[in-house]
Amino acid sequence: MSNQHRRDAYATRAWRQVVTPHEDIRRGRFDASVFAADLGEVIAGRGAVDYRDPAVFFNKTYLTAGLSDLLTGVVRRLAGHKDGEPVVQMQTPFGGGKTHTLLAIYHLLNDPKRSANLAPVKKLIADAELKAIPNARVACLVGTAMDVASDRTMWGDLAHQLGGASLYKLIAEADKAKTAPGTNLLGEVLEKAGPCVILMDEILVYLVNAGNIGVGDATLRGSTLSFLQQLTIAVSNCPHAVLVATLTSQVSEWLETEGAERVYKSLEKVFGRIEKVKLPVEGMEIYEVIRRRLFEDLGDEQEHERTVDAYYGKYRALGDDVSQAVKEPAYKQNMLAAYPFHPELLTTLYERWGFDARFPTDARRAAAARVCRERPVQPQGQRAPDPIVQRQPWRQRDSWRTSQVRRERVPQRGRQRHRRAGCQVAGH
Repeated sequence: MSNQHRRDAYATRAWRQVVTPHEDIRRGRFDASVFAADLGEVIAGRGAVDYRDPAVFFNKTYLTAGLSDLLTGVVRRLAGHKDGEPVVQMQTPFGGGKTHTLLAIYHLLNDPKRSANLAPVKKLIADAELKAIPNARVACLVGTAMDVASDRTMWGDLAHQLGGASLYKLIAEADKAKTAPGTNLLGEVLEKAGPCVILMDEILVYLVNAGNIGVGDATLRGSTLSFLQQLTIAVSNCPHAVLVATLTSQVSEWLETEGAERVYKSLEKVFGRIEKVKLPVEGMEIYEVIRRRLFEDLGDEQEHERTVDAYYGKYRALGDDVSQAVKEPAYKQNMLAAYPFHPELLTTLYERWGFDARFPTDARRAAAARVCRERPVQPQGQRAPDPIVQRQPWRQRDSWRTSQVRRERVPQRGRQRHRRAGCQVAGH
C-alpha cells in the first residue's frame, strides 16, 4: 500500500481507540507464558492465572468448532452415550491448541460444579444434549513433569490418580517390576474407576528419557510403549473411559536426540491403531483465538467494517500492483475476522513460522506472543495511529533489531536465518 493510500486509511479510527486490551496488556504486564500452556504446571498450582483459574481460562478461550466437538464427545461418552471417540490424539503444528485442549477438558471435569456456571460451558452442555457435566475422575500424565527415575511407573501413577491406594493395589506388582500390565488388568482398573478421562501430554519426552532406565535386559521405554498400546485397547473397550493424548509439541527438537525418531515412529504406530486425530484449531479460527486472548472488548463492529472497507477499497483501486487474492470478497471477510490485526501478520506468525521445523516451538511461541504484545502496549506517542496492527517494514525494521522479539531465542543457525525471520515480521 502506498503512503497516500495509507494516509487515506488513517481517516478511520486508530485500532487502539476501538478495541480494549486485557488489563495486563494495558498496564504493560503482559506475560508471554499465556501463549505457552503447560498442563503439568497447572496441576502443580503454578503458571499463568489464565490457565490455572477455570473462569479466567474459559473467559479467554474461544471454543473453536474442533474444540467444541471434542469436548462434546468427551462428556457424552462419560455420560454413557456411544458416539464419543474413546481414544483421541492431538497432532497439530505450533499454535494448534493441543495442550490448551487438554486444559479445557481438565477444567471442565476437575471441578464440574464451578465449571457448570460458566457461560461457555452452559452452551457446551446444552449442545451435548446433557443436563449437567458428568462426574468423572481425571488422570493427568505429563511427560515433561514426570520423573522416569521415580519408583512409580506411568501405569502406577495412572492407577493411583484414578483411585488412590485401593486401585493402585491392583497394579502394584506390575508397577514395582516395571513391566507393562495387560489389557485385562488395565480394563479392571478402568472399570473400578468408573467414568474417567486420561490426559497425556508430551509423551515423547518421557519415552526418550525412559530409554536410560534399565528393566532387566530391556529399558523402561519398551515397557512404557507396551503399556500405551495395551491402554489404548483397554480404553476402547471400556464404555465410560476416554484417553486424549499429545505426542509432543516439539517434534523438531526431540527428533535431533539420539534414537528419538525411532521412538516417535513407534509411538505414532501405537496410537495409529485406534486413535482419532483431532484438529482443535483450523483456518480462520486462529484469528478469534488470538483476539480472545489479547482483548477484553473488540468495540463497535461498525468501526471494524469502516476500517476494512477503507483497506479493501484501496486494494481494489491498486489493480495489478497487489495480489488478486487481496481483492477477492473472501479476503475482506478475513480482514473482518482478524481485526484489529491484519490477517497477513497472523499468517506470518502462525502459519509460516508454525509449520517451519527450523524454528523450535518455544522460540516460535515466545516470538509470536512478543510481536502481538509490543504493538498493544507501546506508548502511543512513539508511532502513528495505525488503523490496524500490520507488518510495517519502514518502522518495524528498527523495532525488530532492538525489540524483545529478537531476544526471544529465535534460532540462529547462521545470520541468514535471523535476517529471514526479521524480514517476515517486518514485511519485506
